[in-house]
Amino acid sequence: INMIIMLNLLISIMGDTFGRVQVNAEIADRKELLGMISEIEKLMYWERDSSERSYFQALTDEEYEEKENNVKTRVAIIKKNIKIFHLQNLKCHWEHQKRFEALEEMMKKIWTKLEGDK
Repeated sequence: INMIIMLNLLISIMGDTFGRVQVNAEIADRKELLGMISEIEKLMYWERDSSERSYFQALTDEEYEEKENNVKTRVAIIKKNIKIFHLQNLKCHWEHQKRFEALEEMMKKIWTKLEGDK
């Protein structure tokens, strides 16, 4: 009987420890997600003064729960999101490049006009 009581106590302790680890794992996941979002916000410094609203990513709990056990699926999703972010970054770079070239052209015209007025 002593052995059964000890085994029951061990199972109880292990169950309690597992529960605490699960709670801490979820908290750690949320902290990591917040850290990644914060890092991306810091990287997107050029968008801070923009009045245009945009959203980074929306993921429902159902989608998260369905895919959290499949590592390959998660890696594929991350790669897809990185590709989307990269394309958005290229688009933004292209738009800034066009604006810069337009400003350069305007400055050349102004310079030419100033040179002609002398």
